[in-house]
Amino acid sequence: MAVARFSASIFLCVGLLGASMSVQAENPFKKTIDFDFPDNVSWVLKKDTAVKTGRVKEGSDELFFHLSINDKQLKLRFSKNDPSGLVINSRSLNSLVIEDVLVNGERLPIFQWCLNNQQADSGKFKQDTPVEKNACINAEGDFIINLDERSRQILKSAKTLELVTEPYRRTEILNFGMAGYVAIAKKLDAPVMPAKAAPVIAVEKPVPVVVPKAEVKKVVKICQATAPAEYTTIQSVAYPCADAAKKAAAEAKINQKVDAEKKKAELAAAEARKKQVQEKEKTGDAAAKAKAEEEWAKRQTAIWIKRCQKHWANMVSPCYCKSYLEHAPKGVKDTCPAD
Repeated sequence: MAVARFSASIFLCVGLLGASMSVQAENPFKKTIDFDFPDNVSWVLKKDTAVKTGRVKEGSDELFFHLSINDKQLKLRFSKNDPSGLVINSRSLNSLVIEDVLVNGERLPIFQWCLNNQQADSGKFKQDTPVEKNACINAEGDFIINLDERSRQILKSAKTLELVTEPYRRTEILNFGMAGYVAIAKKLDAPVMPAKAAPVIAVEKPVPVVVPKAEVKKVVKICQATAPAEYTTIQSVAYPCADAAKKAAAEAKINQKVDAEKKKAELAAAEARKKQVQEKEKTGDAAAKAKAEEEWAKRQTAIWIKRCQKHWANMVSPCYCKSYLEHAPKGVKDTCPAD
């Protein structure tokens, strides 16, 4: 019976341990998620842009990753329940981070340039961070790279395009197969043939032509929350000027940094005062010690002079009085043999 109870206990412990490990393994915030959109997900030519859309099921919703590339830029739009990708920030991302952009496993050089020239001390590209010349943009659920000639040529030889992202502080790797992009790119590079002139048709009344309004690209104006002038080491925090909530969050972050600097300065001042007191005490102790040693030496000299005086009265001085001969009467002879 004892053996049976022991076996049951072991089984229960192993079961609990396994359950614990299972919970940890299933924790979605502890692991990196890979989303693969292979070559069989086809490219579509929309006007002057090649578009490839990845789709992921998430509960009752669908997440869409719209990758679009043309002669000027590469754009990745994060969408939710928006197959066309026309709605800006439909997924309501407030802290999107781009960790890397890799072509055939190698970082795209223009993305490295953006990391080096962003107004932030970070190895990642965080949302709403300004970059010199707007070479890269990360705002309102869109990640955009304005391409240079070198980047365009690299993309034409791409077999895979990998974007390492953090939409919700959890790494998600988006793997796009690039097969078929070259054919699309050739169409984009082809010169536009002038349309043949249409024959003139006489009409009695001119037909009004409705010209569609040109699509206006929304430009996000970026503002900076800054610390007081005396805090030169605190970097500014960027935020969309029109977003009051993000403005308040940026200012709160600056205030936290200012408070931290104040506390650091107060601690440094307190430490300096403490050190000053310790040095003063140390100096006082040294002076007191020197004075005590001096008084002790005087007392010792007086004792030895008293002992030597009986010898000095006979005009001689033994060896133990040699150090005190300067106090002996004139004419006293040192009887200590020379060394």
